[in-house]
Amino acid sequence: MSLAPPYPPDNHHARDQPTIYNMFYELGSDTRTLINAAFALTTIGQFFLLLLIATLVLSPAVDKPSAVLLNLLAICFIGSVPQFFLMYTGDIYSPNPSTGLCVTQAALIEGMHFTFAVVSLSLVINVLVEARVMFSTAAQSRYLRMTLVAVPYAAFGVLATTVAAFAATHPEEVSHMPNDLACTLSNPSLTTAVQVAIAAIVVITLMLETYAIIHTIATRRNLLSWRRPKLLSFSQAVRLVGFTCFQALLLLFSTLRMNVRIDTVSTATVVVQALMPIATFCIFGLTTDCCHAWKALVQEAIARSKRPLSRRAVTAPSVVVVNMVVTVETDHGWDLESCASKSERASMSDCEDDCERGLAPEKPIRIPLEAHVIRC
Repeated sequence: MSLAPPYPPDNHHARDQPTIYNMFYELGSDTRTLINAAFALTTIGQFFLLLLIATLVLSPAVDKPSAVLLNLLAICFIGSVPQFFLMYTGDIYSPNPSTGLCVTQAALIEGMHFTFAVVSLSLVINVLVEARVMFSTAAQSRYLRMTLVAVPYAAFGVLATTVAAFAATHPEEVSHMPNDLACTLSNPSLTTAVQVAIAAIVVITLMLETYAIIHTIATRRNLLSWRRPKLLSFSQAVRLVGFTCFQALLLLFSTLRMNVRIDTVSTATVVVQALMPIATFCIFGLTTDCCHAWKALVQEAIARSKRPLSRRAVTAPSVVVVNMVVTVETDHGWDLESCASKSERASMSDCEDDCERGLAPEKPIRIPLEAHVIRC
């Protein structure tokens, strides 16, 4: 594990120095601040994604989402982790990380980029089926939903395995390139093929969203309000289109960075990649149900904190000692032993006569019980 060097020099000096500082000469003079900010933004976004997933799954105040949406959120969270493997290991400023780390990171990143595009397409298809833009029976919808959940992982497995196998047999094709936060594949043919496939999926997704919007508008115009089926809502359309456009923006910056070496493009690519988890949370998490659920949790926490201290901070329980006396009375005869208690003022024969006649003693018998302690 290599130690992080001191702050890199200015941009025009870094270009002329074949040293470790030359790794990030396209990211500006304050490289360390930019890298730390990108890492912080990604970490914050991961926390918010976990909060959103927990809210959607556990909160009773939120409508249960589809498995495809939860799948997208989980893949977005997992996909943001490999990007900072070098940050976790302390090799972010090293031009020569370990080969195994580079191969693993490159395979995961390439696979996750493609998987993210596939899961976005799966979400759009699922929403179109739920909105009756694409018709299917109940059985077909169930099997289709299972397929939409499984396909992204299958695509990830195929592509990640392909890249890992290629990188293992050609380790010189994988390296920590300058101005990159991660190890990447240096093979132009394979990288271009992956970028083209991602671009095709993004275009298909946009076309389906456009078709869904046009279909929804036409259906609303042709049917009366009480005869309209469940249609694509305006909020759903905005969220889906906004998410796909953000993906297209990230793809555009990544493509430009591969072909055009400009400082601004490199910096913008790093920022957009770091904002992806937060953007996903804002697009799918800032709904009315989720906001109400979080508001209720905050209000409950504030109410607990404002409770009187006398009710919450009880150091020792109060003790109450209760002495109980049981009085035993009877309307019929007493035995000789109970009558013997009158021996101080009467003879035994008189007591026997009283008992035979059914007369009770002047005082009832009082039996004290052991003291009972009650803790409050």
